[in-house]
Amino acid sequence: MAVSRLGSNPYFIQLGIDPGDLQYFQVPLLAGRHLAAGALNEILLGREAASQLDKKVGDTVELKDRTFTVVGIYRTGNTYEDGGGMLPLATVQEYERKQGLMTLIYIKAKPGTDLDALTARIEQDHPELATLRTLSDYADVDQGLQLMDAANLAISFLAVFIGGIGVMNTMVMSVMERTREFGILRAVGWRPRRVLQMVLGESILLCLVGAVIGSILAVVFTRLILIFPVVRSFLEPQYTPEVFIRGLAVGVAVALLGALYPAIRAVRLSPIQAIRYE
Repeated sequence: MAVSRLGSNPYFIQLGIDPGDLQYFQVPLLAGRHLAAGALNEILLGREAASQLDKKVGDTVELKDRTFTVVGIYRTGNTYEDGGGMLPLATVQEYERKQGLMTLIYIKAKPGTDLDALTARIEQDHPELATLRTLSDYADVDQGLQLMDAANLAISFLAVFIGGIGVMNTMVMSVMERTREFGILRAVGWRPRRVLQMVLGESILLCLVGAVIGSILAVVFTRLILIFPVVRSFLEPQYTPEVFIRGLAVGVAVALLGALYPAIRAVRLSPIQAIRYE
């Protein structure tokens, strides 16, 4: 696998593969044919890459000071693959000056094979290799993705912390400005539990509105980011219901944590002192 500039995309992914092995991967073609056996200057373009480059079967592309003929356009459903291209393995190894080097080795196991035993045997015989059962396991061995996940987690916690501080500050100011109101409510018979519910309810409503507005802005900005071909080659956002439900759940949690202190302060106010408060 190699990465280099092609057109306006500085991170065009090239997958070098033996043309005879394409049958095992069952790459679905939208147009054209697979790489011919022995061909060195042919390329298959992913649907996204073909769209960005405005190329069709029969056109040519300039890559690494070489001219390649587009013989087919494929679509796998994988963002990385559809944003790149497939070329003969020998060609990629040659222009990358990495003869004999493989980035990934795919193994087709017979039905009924104990995959755990197979992966353990491979790693025992070849300690320099890491085995992956699924694409999701790639993050476990790739340090770059691990750093991205750690940074993403840290940013998320920071955002939640800042959001909680903001909610607490807002509700504290609200409670202080309405001290006399709370005193009157307590004086006319409101129980501490009812005051607590009112403060927490206002906080939850505030955070839910913020979560909805934030979700809308997030969708809008991600769509704007996808205008750039480079981003489209690597990212394909999926707006699943679970994502928005998780966002609302975080909003409610932040509301409860941020409003807990102001709510307790409002409950502990003495009705007489609160009414006399200026």
